[in-house]
Amino acid sequence: MSEGTTVADYLDWLSPGCTAASATAPSWPPDVFALAGALLQRSGAYMSVIAEGVGRENVASIRTLSAAWHSDVRGDVPPKVAKWWKTVIARKKHAIGEIGSAPELVSALLNLVAAADEASLGLGVGGSGKPSDADFEDAWLEILVDQNNGRSCSKLDVTRVVVLPKLHTPRSGITMRSLTHNLALYMPGEVVPHWHYFPRFENRKDLNLLLLPWPLEIDAGAVRASAGTNIAMPDRFGFFTCELRKAGESIVEHVRRVFEKARKKAGIIDAIIFPEVALVGDEYIDIARSTDTLVIGGVGQHALPGKPGRNEAAVAMPASTYQLAWKQSKHHRWRLDEGQIQQYGLGLDKTREWWEDIRLGPRELNFLSLNDWLTISVLICEDLARLDPVSDLVRSVGPNLVVTLLLDGPQLSTRWPARYATVLADDPGSSVLTLTGAGMVDRSKPLSGTKSTTKKGDRVIGLWKDAKNPPTNIILKPGSEGVILRLKRDYFEEWTADGRGDAGSTAYLLCNGFDQVK
Repeated sequence: MSEGTTVADYLDWLSPGCTAASATAPSWPPDVFALAGALLQRSGAYMSVIAEGVGRENVASIRTLSAAWHSDVRGDVPPKVAKWWKTVIARKKHAIGEIGSAPELVSALLNLVAAADEASLGLGVGGSGKPSDADFEDAWLEILVDQNNGRSCSKLDVTRVVVLPKLHTPRSGITMRSLTHNLALYMPGEVVPHWHYFPRFENRKDLNLLLLPWPLEIDAGAVRASAGTNIAMPDRFGFFTCELRKAGESIVEHVRRVFEKARKKAGIIDAIIFPEVALVGDEYIDIARSTDTLVIGGVGQHALPGKPGRNEAAVAMPASTYQLAWKQSKHHRWRLDEGQIQQYGLGLDKTREWWEDIRLGPRELNFLSLNDWLTISVLICEDLARLDPVSDLVRSVGPNLVVTLLLDGPQLSTRWPARYATVLADDPGSSVLTLTGAGMVDRSKPLSGTKSTTKKGDRVIGLWKDAKNPPTNIILKPGSEGVILRLKRDYFEEWTADGRGDAGSTAYLLCNGFDQVK
């Protein structure tokens, strides 16, 4: 887009061949939001939402017309929406960079965004079951199946603009994300989002997660130099690979036995979570089927000569008629330096810097919606510390729970995972769980000149951080093989920058303690 790009140019670019810059507004609310929101974001005119002199419709009026729009998305748009759209099209020759100087145009765009947002209540997370929701839900599911990716626009070019469901609205600052409760605007880059709607937890108010910080022991030789790659690197760099499990060794039956013990103790186990590279192959699917439970874990494959290894986050959800499963590649390689080699007692040359020898696949981020209040996303180690390029996508959607799988030392509130978890807890308000292997915790020793901050025998295998409380260390006690993390749901009100509250309908996951599984 050039400096002289007009409103019409930009709309037609977002929706080629669909006459976006026509006098008739799209009937599907997320489409209207995508077009109006993209104009506001590209021009920066969304800042006018907190400026005086910009005429905006009052909240009650917006909600009245949006309720009618929501219940009849296949019909004509409400008259006020049509009027605001005509105001935009009347300015279609206006330059993008000058939108902010046209109050009537800005007002129309802000009203369109607010109305489309309110009309999209429940998008992607299941509705209330009311008859008024049926048409909207059916229309969204048709788009979901048609596009096979969970993105929510019906006619727009998803390589140029994407609308996704949204769970959290920022509590501070002012960005385009501050204007909506239900819709997330994402201008696609190198990260491809995928939305999975699988309402398995519909009747759950609280959650019990079984954390299995395996392997419980890790030998120094499990992290070793690899044969390297075809990448030409100076001699000061090397490549390493991880092999935490012996070939052919299955843990499925062992997991099932521990799962049964945990279920007897907790009553219900909602998910089993493993750390980074704790699993191999399709083991995550076998475990999900064996336990009939959601499984989230890191799947690894060590590097072979001329063939890089793999490091992926895997998710599997069993069902009687449909198996939901996917793998998501790690986005960044782990770099080991002298301090980490010393800290973990690894047999690598400390005079060199070592890079993880793995294949970096296409950058994707999956979201799993399990009911009308819970959506989960998964990151792997460096993906939390190096938030680029996924940060915009995570913050736009604001999943209730971000699970981060690690191969790291103790999860102390003074170390890096806690710092980055706090960033996501502050904005957008996500709860963050980090989990590492107990064997790696045992290998982690204080560097020379520093003191240990943990009690003898403590294995701090996880950390919980939510938006309402300080970090919680999750400890694996001697003789235990896992931890049951108990979470409770609480609702808090969030507000958009234009003054629309959500009546306390935003769910936050909070830690309610944890129990040992011996």
